[in-house]
Amino acid sequence: MKNYKYYVYGYFCKKGLHAYVGKGQTDRVTQHIQLNDSSKKVEWLRNNEYSFRLLGRFKTEEDAMNAETMLIETCWKYPQICIPEGFLNIKRGHGGKHYFKKFDRLEDELNTGINIDLWELKKKFRNTDRKIVVLNVRKSTELDPYGDKDWIQYCDGYRNKPYKTMANEILVRCKGKIVAHYKDVKWTTDGNGGHIPKGNKVMSSIYNGGILTGTASKSQASVIYLYTYNYESNRKFNKRLEEEKHGI
Repeated sequence: MKNYKYYVYGYFCKKGLHAYVGKGQTDRVTQHIQLNDSSKKVEWLRNNEYSFRLLGRFKTEEDAMNAETMLIETCWKYPQICIPEGFLNIKRGHGGKHYFKKFDRLEDELNTGINIDLWELKKKFRNTDRKIVVLNVRKSTELDPYGDKDWIQYCDGYRNKPYKTMANEILVRCKGKIVAHYKDVKWTTDGNGGHIPKGNKVMSSIYNGGILTGTASKSQASVIYLYTYNYESNRKFNKRLEEEKHGI
């Protein structure tokens, strides 16, 4: 996060739900703690366990204001991501009255990630050291629209699948779209005969920043291998190449 002058910050309850969003500079993020009035915000801060963090830094105040508006209006639209007492921002974000007219037009694009032809990707990396496995999201992400959690937590059914630990990269897919890309993946045992991956989330030509919300279908395969892992998988791969070559 670049050390720009302006920033957007948030207060969260101990469960990670949004309580308050603001923008500022210097020590603005901590000034709320020092207030001594009877506002709902101050009362909540006084009586609850909470944390605060910077959500982004911005070069101009206008950029910070736009980001603040997006976060505030999203919290108003999705109350399930906020504290049970209700979101503490009593004022809408700058231009918030008209914000969702614009937001609704963009929402589908933001939620889709990148559409990737996995077969073409498999051919591209066939003769390289890159071994990529695709993990499909099979759990609801409605309570985490900003991806605060590791995307892999929303995948399911992969831990005991064979051959996955050959992979050094992971793509997370939801509803047919790539929504996260991890490199330098390492696998550790989960104590129950399965494995859990850990890697570095990156922006790349395969993934460039989709936001994931909603509920994923559980009918899709939990794991898709973009590499051949034994004689039979290699045979099937070569057969498909031949069929493609001859237009079959």
